[in-house]
This record gives sequence, structure tokens and C-alpha cells, in this order.
Amino acid sequence: MLNLTRPKFFVPVHGEHRMLIEHAGMAKAIGIPEENIVIMKNGHIIELTENSIGINGEVPAGIELVDRAGIVQDDVMKERQQLAEDGVITVATAINYSGELIASPALHLRGVVTSVEQSLLQQLVVRTVERILSDRWSQFSTTKNGETEVDWSEVRLEIEGGLQRLMNRELRSRPLVVFLMQTPEKQPARTTRRRKRSSATSSSTPAPVIARRS
Repeated sequence: MLNLTRPKFFVPVHGEHRMLIEHAGMAKAIGIPEENIVIMKNGHIIELTENSIGINGEVPAGIELVDRAGIVQDDVMKERQQLAEDGVITVATAINYSGELIASPALHLRGVVTSVEQSLLQQLVVRTVERILSDRWSQFSTTKNGETEVDWSEVRLEIEGGLQRLMNRELRSRPLVVFLMQTPEKQPARTTRRRKRSSATSSSTPAPVIARRS
């Protein structure tokens, strides 16, 4: 076919990579210049002009996992693999604007194999959360005009990271750690009320007139 058509450019597309290389070698053997031959991979964009050919960019391609909701992304696949291998641990708690625990964190293990007592893990979780809040609260909380503002997203990420390291160390595995945090409602702004001074001379209502009988 190459001898019959004598193409100016050639892109082998069938077979495995080693087959593409062999096919390109055949094209080179019949006189097609090497710079006019392109061996591409899935997703490569071929740019073709009158006098040149080459790879110019790449688009997403390859094997994709599709479930009923759509394409499963890479980060979701990693989470699913982690859940299947080591299980999941959830920790739920509530924190106030002073950086204190309102209630003891609730610890739940699902699919986690461990010889460590859950009561001991509970104590370690409480110590870890309290230590992070004590050491880092000044970085999470700022006060302006008497009103406290807290970066709750940063608080959650920091505590979740600390709990993940704790579980990896104590359990010798990598369960997925999910930290659920209940935050208080926004602090009401402090308002000061001023009382109006009453004055007998500055009244809009005229003083009553008493008529005497003669």
C-alpha cells in the first residue's frame, strides 16, 4: 500500500507501540523522510500543514471508569481504593469562637482492622484536636472592632491533617479520615444604646394652661 500511494506524510495508527515503530520503519525504507513520519499516542493532536507535520498539544484520553452518575475522576478513584483497602474513620465535634471543644469528639470506625482499643483512640483524638486548637488558634482567629472572625475552613483542614497523621501512626495503615465540624452561629455585633435626656424646657407638647375663676 505504501508503494502504491507514496504518501508525503505518514502516521501509523494500528497496533501496539512496537508495531507502530515497525510500520514507521517500513515507510522510511521506501523513501518517506523521517521528519514526515509521526508516531502518536492516544490524545496527541497532529498539526498538518502543506510542508510539515508534527504533534501540537494533547487532549485527555485513555481508559475512563464510568458509573451511573458519570465519569469517575482520579481523586475519587483514589478515595475508593483507600476505602476498600483501609476503611474510613469519621470524627465529629463542635468548636466555639474561643477555640474550645463544646463536646467530646465522636469517633466512628468503618471497615478498619486494628488491635488498638477504641477508647484509647478516643483519648488520642481529643488530645490531638485540643493541641491543634491551643497551639494554632491565634492563626485561625482574628478580632476586629470587637468582633471575632475565624477561618473555619483552615481549622478543619489543619485538624483533619493532624488526625490523618495520628491514625497512620497508631494503626499502621492509611484509613480515610473525615473530620466533621459544627461551628457556632456568627457572633452578634455588639451595639451600644444611648438614652435620650429628657428636658422640661425642650418639650414639643405645650404646658397646660390653668384658668382661675374670678
